Order: sequence, then structure tokens, then C-alpha cells
Amino acid sequence: MSAPPFPSPLRALLQRVVEHPLGFQLLYRGHLESVAALFAVPPRTIEEAREWIVDPARREVFTAELVAARQFHHEHPEVDHIHGRGPAPPVPPPRTVDDLLGDVETLPDGAEFLFQAPPETIAVLFAVHPFVVHEARQQLRARGIAPRTHEDPD
Repeated sequence: MSAPPFPSPLRALLQRVVEHPLGFQLLYRGHLESVAALFAVPPRTIEEAREWIVDPARREVFTAELVAARQFHHEHPEVDHIHGRGPAPPVPPPRTVDDLLGDVETLPDGAEFLFQAPPETIAVLFAVHPFVVHEARQQLRARGIAPRTHEDPD
């Protein structure tokens, strides 16, 4: 029994996968919705790719398509399928604790927000790593700034 024709949405996905340093590992083992968002495809496309990977009858075709995508990427590094055609945009330097604290100081009740909001929320809102959020909280505590306690009025 031969494998069915390779679907074009999977071919387009593989072009994006080979451009990411951990692309195949993410495709195969990453959190479904996160991987779909990273590669800008519906989750069903990720599921279908995983089905091709684990099915012995289709794995050889999948592998050949993956090799072809890698070869294309190697021969045409100027093509960026993740962000669109053309060179990839420059990656900004990582944001630091000082950057986060500077941003938080501009907000009313910014320090309180930094202490009360979940670290992941702050990380997303201010484009920092959650570890930066924890370090910023520690620095504020070292400066004598601590979160307010919410006492029950009763």
C-alpha cells in the first residue's frame, strides 16, 4: 500500500518548521496549540503532520518532504516562511529587569500590578521572560517596596 499524496498545507508547514532551530522537535512533541500558533497554522495541521510521522506507511514520504524543505531552506536562506518573504526581521535584544521596572514605574499602581499579576501575564505584557519578573519583584523587595496585603474588612 502506498502513501497518499503529501498535502500542500503540510508542505507549507515543513517550510516553516525547518526555519526554526527546534522546529522538528516542537512539531513532534510540543504543546499542540503553542506549536500551531508558532507556525501560524491550525492545530489540525499539526495533528495531521504528527499522524504522518508516526504512520509507518507515510513516514518515508514525510521524511522525504522534510529533507526537501531543509534543502530548499539551505539553498534559499533569504526566504522566510515564518514571517513572510524576504529576510527575517532582526531579533531585538532581550529585555532586562531594568527595562521591566522602567515600564512598570510609568503605570499607576505599577509596582502593585507587578506583585499581584501572574508572572506569565507580566512576561507577555512587557515582553520579558518570567524569570525577569521574579528578579524584578526581588529587586523591589530589596528596595523596601512590598505588595500591599489585602485584609478582610470583617
